[in-house]
Amino acid sequence: MPQAFISHCTEDSEFAQQIASGLASSGVEVWIAPDSIRPGEEFVDAIQRGLSTTTHFVLVMSPDAFESPWVKLEMNTAIRLEREGQLLISPILYRDCKPPLLLGSYQWISYGGDSTSIVKRLIASIAPSEAPPSARRWWEPRMLTDDQASAIQQGLDEVGAETSICKLCPLSNERTIAVPGAGVTGAQVMLIGEAPGPEDDKTGMPFVSAAGQFLDELLGLISIPHNSVFMTNIVKCRPNKNRDPESYEIKACSDYLDRQIALIEPKVIVTLGAHALNRIAPGHKLSSDHGQPLSVDGRIVFPMYHPAAALYRSRYRNILIKDFIDMDRYLAGQPVA
Repeated sequence: MPQAFISHCTEDSEFAQQIASGLASSGVEVWIAPDSIRPGEEFVDAIQRGLSTTTHFVLVMSPDAFESPWVKLEMNTAIRLEREGQLLISPILYRDCKPPLLLGSYQWISYGGDSTSIVKRLIASIAPSEAPPSARRWWEPRMLTDDQASAIQQGLDEVGAETSICKLCPLSNERTIAVPGAGVTGAQVMLIGEAPGPEDDKTGMPFVSAAGQFLDELLGLISIPHNSVFMTNIVKCRPNKNRDPESYEIKACSDYLDRQIALIEPKVIVTLGAHALNRIAPGHKLSSDHGQPLSVDGRIVFPMYHPAAALYRSRYRNILIKDFIDMDRYLAGQPVA
């Protein structure tokens, strides 16, 4: 039987109980505090038990809710479980408030004074077992035959081998290891940065530095696994002292990147930083176009600030979070190839 976990603060108990009663009368098993806490059971243990078996997390949002440590615990646990594919999240905007940015990627249900209509919408989302399987997400890698995957990987390996001995520009004298890129051969999403970071230069893998860790957070925010995308940079060797790559260095690496794009054939390219945007979509400005979809050579390009910017100026962190959430909302409405 589908189960709903209703998260709420004390101030919203009456409304939460109305929702619980409506769902229960329709055959949905409901976990709600304090009713579902067993005698002698610690609250934290009860929460973990409820979330471990639920299929739908219903969050009653209000100013008081986001001040409650219990609601925060339940919400953060549910978001982690949702990313692991274990449950779905349905936020209800009960009283006007400013929800955390982490909730921006979910479709909220606004309360207009009628709890019955909210119950009906929740029941519609808590589909019975005979419902058709959910549609593929926009970012899911294409299905490839073994021969197709092998041919793409062979081409990527050739690019990697060439970059490892490349002498086309002075960056070859500064690098420790070339960083050609990495990811799944059928990726629908290609993330293109500017240049390898210090840790990338040591390992030969892209986005393994602090900026890469934040990029993983951004991908996780919209439920994209790291191993479902392809990551690379417009130059394959690290410039010393973290300087920007020069135009002649970008030009020297152009063939490598062009071949990678042709091999992967991504539906979506996410450019990270102004130089990456200028390389993929010349003439556009990051300051005005960030987070907005562009059409370039039959692909959707989303310009984003580089995650490294968020490490030095906190305002870019919030901009990137919002832009990634907006991108997910936009692409969720596009046909899946």
